[in-house]
Amino acid sequence: MRRRLLWLFAVCVFLLSTSQVGRAQDVLAEQQILGLRGLSAVYLVFSVSDKSKEQIFRQQDVANFITVALARDVRKLKVTGDPKTADWLEVAVVLRDSAAFVDLRVHRWVTLTGTRTDFFATAWANSTLVSGGTLSMSKLKEAVQTLLTSFAADYIRANNQAM
Repeated sequence: MRRRLLWLFAVCVFLLSTSQVGRAQDVLAEQQILGLRGLSAVYLVFSVSDKSKEQIFRQQDVANFITVALARDVRKLKVTGDPKTADWLEVAVVLRDSAAFVDLRVHRWVTLTGTRTDFFATAWANSTLVSGGTLSMSKLKEAVQTLLTSFAADYIRANNQAM
């Protein structure tokens, strides 16, 4: 009898620990995807805090990398050199000797529903932390590529739904 109760308890713990209740999707994910609808051009903006000894971040290298990746993955989206472009793609990087935080955000002008108030808001965002071992430009580019892939997938979903 005791063995059956113990076995039943183990089965219940297993079922509860593998349930999907606590693993819901991000509730804002759909809103972020919708925030990319109609996006046609972006201006690259960099925000960098490099406190590493090596000073590995080279803004022009990352800008070229992003421009090529977007041209390959999101052909309809143009990267412009005009800061007056309404929409911005911000790349924020915080570097230390053995870690980096990379944040990718799209900022757009939006109108607050029910008002005539326009403001600049973050329409899409994703970030990653790079750690472990020596930080290099290749690890930084890999992190940026991961974020760009996520952005490209959401951009394609948003603009294919609109068609």
